[in-house]
Amino acid sequence: MTLLAYLRKSLALHAKEANLCLAGWCDAAHRDLLARYGGTATADNPLRVSAMTMSAVQLKAVIASYQYRGVVVGKSKSLDNGITAVSALSKSNKLVLSLWSALHKAGKINSGSRAALFAWIRRQGVNATCFEQISTPQNVQLINALKAYAAR
Repeated sequence: MTLLAYLRKSLALHAKEANLCLAGWCDAAHRDLLARYGGTATADNPLRVSAMTMSAVQLKAVIASYQYRGVVVGKSKSLDNGITAVSALSKSNKLVLSLWSALHKAGKINSGSRAALFAWIRRQGVNATCFEQISTPQNVQLINALKAYAAR
């Protein structure tokens, strides 16, 4: 795998994680970030800024910007260039997400967005803006609260 291919893949993982852990983050915010660091639109789609038009230095700058915002992809296996390998959400984090989604589908909450979820998490007394900031005991507390909410 070439360095550019690796950086593009790492950037995609950071963008995906940002969608999960940054309140209000979306694809448009990702495209704005790419444009800020020199990304341009491709000839195929002139309305969409692409990472394919960026150099390795620009890609590293975007990844560093995500890391500055607190987006963490992986916790181990630091590679030669300092970027860490992939790590998925924990099972308890996935359960919190699925319970939140189930409450939204059942009509018990108005918004199933991540921003609404983290606003609710803060009201539960957990000061977190990203899933990595939530400890296991806090996850258990959130899961029990969501189960109680679903039982009402």
